[in-house]
Amino acid sequence: MARPAPHKSLNIRSNRVTSTKPFAPVGKASRLHRDIDGVRFPGRAPFKKDATMIKLDLDLEEVQEYLASVSAESKVYIGCDSDVFKKNGKWYAEYVTVIVVHKDGKHGCKIFGKVEIEPVYLVGKNKQSLRLMNEVYKSSGMYLQLAEFIGEREVEIHLDLNPDERFDSNVVLSQAVGYVKGLCGITPKIKPDAFAASYAADRLIRVKSLAA
Repeated sequence: MARPAPHKSLNIRSNRVTSTKPFAPVGKASRLHRDIDGVRFPGRAPFKKDATMIKLDLDLEEVQEYLASVSAESKVYIGCDSDVFKKNGKWYAEYVTVIVVHKDGKHGCKIFGKVEIEPVYLVGKNKQSLRLMNEVYKSSGMYLQLAEFIGEREVEIHLDLNPDERFDSNVVLSQAVGYVKGLCGITPKIKPDAFAASYAADRLIRVKSLAA
């Protein structure tokens, strides 16, 4: 399946990101640099040409209305990524859930995002396992909220999990895939095919931190 085509550069204005100057990934790791309101920002490019906008504040009704306005050939990708940080001696996890709507399956994308910050009480591997499963719960929950409006459109749930046992995220792989299949009736995509979680949600975390 062809992936949506990437964005051009990002220019933050309040809670929206719009296309400005073109950029392209460079080097083995596909690193790139973009100037965002004067800030030099390294990151990965999730899409190739004209993803049109990223919404940092999720309005579920707006997502539903947008889905109703696009064709049945449009595709929907849902994913979640998270990061941990420490503040005042306490650990927190920041979860970013995204809905990527690939218009007509061949044009630009519109990306909606929801940011949630929650305290982390567990430590060590238990902390990471819980955080990874929370990403799964949030992606699945978002799908269930939108399933009626997605209708017969092609939809994928993306999990930021690695099939390689050498990576820590593999520890919840079987549990996560089984959860999504049982609750949503969808076999989720995992790395390297989980771009909505691996790239789009990760990018939104970075963009959100710059917009704050």
